[in-house]
Amino acid sequence: MKTRFKKIISSLLLVIALNFILYGVAKAVTTSQNYYGITTAHAEKTIINGTPYWNAKLWSRSVSPAINMDDIGYSYWTVREKCGTTITNQVNLSGHVLHNTSLYYAAQTMTKRTCSGFRYGESLGNHDYYEYPYSHLYMYLNTGNVYIP
Repeated sequence: MKTRFKKIISSLLLVIALNFILYGVAKAVTTSQNYYGITTAHAEKTIINGTPYWNAKLWSRSVSPAINMDDIGYSYWTVREKCGTTITNQVNLSGHVLHNTSLYYAAQTMTKRTCSGFRYGESLGNHDYYEYPYSHLYMYLNTGNVYIP
């Protein structure tokens, strides 16, 4: 019985791993447990494969408790595509924030470039949180290279 259960678990893990490899979905999350004792800053970046595009998504949130912050968003955001180690497409976005809200969301759609090797997507940059009279909190987050078939 234990052997059969182990085989089922192994098969499920293999299916999950293959989905990540074939569909190029990766998620990077970081949290700051304390923004001056008034909220938790939560930063998230995601890469999702599509055809003939792929998408990079970015969320900045105030949680536990959620408060409407003076500024919430990002100070810079870079989305790039690589063929092997060569950058074939890159978008550099300067800072953007919303005011008086607890959530910021943005997405960047990238057209897949021709690549005879392995194609990777990457999303990186600083999330920005600010509530008067405190200082800005900048949280760096990078998905790393995510395989995009």
